[in-house]
Amino acid sequence: MFRFQAAKSNNNSGFTLIELLVVIAIIGLLSTISIVALNSTRSRARDAKRLGDMSQIAKALDMYYNDNGAYPSCGGSSGDKNGGWYTCLQPALSPYMSKLPHDPLEKSSGYYYTVAWANNKQGAQLIFFLENTNPNLSSARFSWYAGDYGYAYVHEVGQYNRITSYGY
Repeated sequence: MFRFQAAKSNNNSGFTLIELLVVIAIIGLLSTISIVALNSTRSRARDAKRLGDMSQIAKALDMYYNDNGAYPSCGGSSGDKNGGWYTCLQPALSPYMSKLPHDPLEKSSGYYYTVAWANNKQGAQLIFFLENTNPNLSSARFSWYAGDYGYAYVHEVGQYNRITSYGY
């Protein structure tokens, strides 16, 4: 006659709970490492944009100086939408730049412009904040640490470093 045998179930075909937890932990660790590396790369890219912006503004200021014999006599911050950055500096540099750049994060600190004069010498300073503490800059110098904003760097144009009285 026919005999029916119950099929034996084999429970060894899946993963154990410990194996699943180990895999999940490894995936979590790898994703954390990649996110940290990505954020670092993003901050370096924003700093590169800031440096490029400062270089463009400095060139526009030099062209303005060559055409007018002086730098724009205003000061201001790109963080202040009603300040001298937009009301004075942007119109003055409009023949050389279609639009003045602003900080990639649009922080309240943004970019700063100041002008100074003494003894018939005039110069200007562009001040900007970087996220990285060691940016390896040759065209700007470290100025001060501004708390939450980060490290401030100064790019001087004209004869700014030879002037002792400052004006805005």
